Amino acid sequence: MRHFARVFLALVVLTAAAPSISAAAQGADGEVASFDVVSITTEKQSIWWPRSASIVIVVRNTGGAAIHPTVAVSGGPVKGPTSVSPASQATYVADVSLPWYGGPTRVFVDVAAEGGAVRRASTSILVVPWGLLLVVVAAFVALGLVSRLWRRRYGRLNALRRDIRRLEQLIIERTTTPSGVTAPEESADDVDVAALLVGMKRARRAGEWDAFGRLALRLHEVTRDAETELREASRRAGPDVQAEVSLALTQYPPPVSEAPAPAPPTLEAEPEPPPSPRRRRPPKVT
Repeated sequence: MRHFARVFLALVVLTAAAPSISAAAQGADGEVASFDVVSITTEKQSIWWPRSASIVIVVRNTGGAAIHPTVAVSGGPVKGPTSVSPASQATYVADVSLPWYGGPTRVFVDVAAEGGAVRRASTSILVVPWGLLLVVVAAFVALGLVSRLWRRRYGRLNALRRDIRRLEQLIIERTTTPSGVTAPEESADDVDVAALLVGMKRARRAGEWDAFGRLALRLHEVTRDAETELREASRRAGPDVQAEVSLALTQYPPPVSEAPAPAPPTLEAEPEPPPSPRRRRPPKVT
């Protein structure tokens, strides 16, 4: 019985509260609040670097009484009128932030009025950060150009080093004779002097100063006229080659700046003439 009495009492309370709920859903003049979200438009603040966008919401009052809508965009406040007259519309504006990396962004709009009437709408914004894309593309292009120039430069240096090694090996093979065989006397015609000069030029470009020094020593053995090349090798070649280069430079006269300056000629002092005899004056005759 007690349980039945509690259920009966709850039904009575709900029946009494129903008219109050219906009355709350009415406007000030007893009309039911009725409105619609007419349109939602978006406008980005920037095309190249979109960081935010303006959301414009148009709300129309379709009822016969003024309403006081509460508009929220993605949970944030908006700017607009506080009331909307019957059969009229109002515009609300809100700013929303956009992701810096771009992509589609969903924006939700909630409009609530008297009596618990709620309208919910949404819109999508496609964010394309053109400035960021241009920077990324330019960075990839610059990286590709730098990588290509890097490979091209080191490809040339590697080709020069291979040419220098081949030329050096060729010279070694031509100057090496079997044991017990007397090597014929070489002249400048037996060795391609032009090839030696080309090899030294390539070694200079590639920075292979040890190979440059060995080629300069070979040019000295063939022509006996490689003083300039030997002196350059003595300044830049490694210690292993510098010893042989220094030994070869002893066969050339020292440069003018290093040669001892000749002693200035000494002038012999001229003998002083003998003193002239003094003449005596004759005595005066009185």
